[in-house]
Amino acid sequence: MMEIGFRCRKRSMDGYVTISVADGVPACECGGSAPDNICDHLAATMMMQLEGPIHPDDRVAAKLTWERTRWVLLAGRRLPQSGWDRDLRWLGYPEPEPKGGVLWLRWKYGGDYDDRPKVCFTGDGEKPRDDYLREARERGWRAVDNWQPGIKVMVASDPNSSAAKPSKARAAGVPIVSYADWERLSPDGALKE
Repeated sequence: MMEIGFRCRKRSMDGYVTISVADGVPACECGGSAPDNICDHLAATMMMQLEGPIHPDDRVAAKLTWERTRWVLLAGRRLPQSGWDRDLRWLGYPEPEPKGGVLWLRWKYGGDYDDRPKVCFTGDGEKPRDDYLREARERGWRAVDNWQPGIKVMVASDPNSSAAKPSKARAAGVPIVSYADWERLSPDGALKE
């Protein structure tokens, strides 16, 4: 059988290693090989079929190797637990612009960064809750169903309720509005006439 292969970016980002397949068995220049010694390069490019670490000129060759060898890698093997899957830069995702350090930390260590204002719903409105959550997202809000830090406004069927969510909102100084007022609220917190 003909040998095929491609280049995979090193985790140190200072060059590439070659992944080659001979007789249906993939092996990496770093020493990793299937099926017993799966390295990060093989895990990302062969098992998960991620294109980010692959040299752009070699992506067609990588797809050919996937078609010919995926069964060798997936035969009851587990992915290495070295943190390669959280190395977003290595995987080819762009590094976000830092905003006061928080965005970079969340990018580096995981987590979902979303700077849209958060709104939390509690109680029953005139429509199903899912409709309110969808409308909030469409209007530029980050809709959440449970109390959490950073909520800008709480929408409640009874703004004077002593239930857990409204009580937490009051304690945190978060405004509580009715479902009717929610319909007129803009993402900057102003009520529309």
